[in-house]
Amino acid sequence: MTPEILARYLSGNASPADRAAVEAWAQSTAANAGDLVQLRTVWTPQVSPSEDWNVDRAWNRVWPQLSDGTPVTPLFRRPAVWMALAATVILAAGAAWRATRPTDTLYQTAVGQQQRVTLSDGSTVDLAPGSRLEVKAGYGRPGRTVTLSGRGMFEVRHDAGHPFRVIASGTTMGGQPTPRQLRSKSRPMRVNG
Repeated sequence: MTPEILARYLSGNASPADRAAVEAWAQSTAANAGDLVQLRTVWTPQVSPSEDWNVDRAWNRVWPQLSDGTPVTPLFRRPAVWMALAATVILAAGAAWRATRPTDTLYQTAVGQQQRVTLSDGSTVDLAPGSRLEVKAGYGRPGRTVTLSGRGMFEVRHDAGHPFRVIASGTTMGGQPTPRQLRSKSRPMRVNG
């Protein structure tokens, strides 16, 4: 028996030939008869279409099961929810700040390698082999400070408003230009650190 013929039979739309075929199929074995009874149970609506729907009566039957006397507090009136929301916003803002903040830049030469580094202000540093230059995040605001390990030759672009400093071997060189440093503008300044 095909599902299509059974569906037409149960919905009342079967032809006389299909109706006779389903009834013969159901009478052929006890299992088929049981299957047809189960299909009728599933297929037949539990509420007759003529019965009026009464929402108030249905609600009055459901309400006692839902109401146990506990007052219901809306979700956003609970302090814990607001605290969790505030913590989430703070963590997201901190992560965004950390991801977008400038980072230090490190230049390093291997043994036998030299490198010319041009800084954001146009100053240049020629790193000797086995040297390392660290440029801090925010270079140029307010000062221009770099850290050197090894040897380097600096050609510094003059900017009186932003002093240039080199930290080498724990010593800071530079600061406000002196007459000697100003003379060094015409020739490169050598620094060993």
